[in-house]
Amino acid sequence: MPFIPVLGGLVALAQMIALPKDTWLRLLLWMFIGFIIYGAYGERHARTRRKDRSDSTSNPLMR
Repeated sequence: MPFIPVLGGLVALAQMIALPKDTWLRLLLWMFIGFIIYGAYGERHARTRRKDRSDSTSNPLMR
């Protein structure tokens, strides 16, 4: 078992556990905001690709 990566992971975990509660709350809030933005972006661009794909169904090379 690789010693250095495991030790590094344990040190990182210990540092994360030592963080104050308000830091974790801010992290969760910003992650939630980020997921909302990511989902909205993905949904918007997925609709665009579906529309483009339906326009090109007459060309068999574009399928």
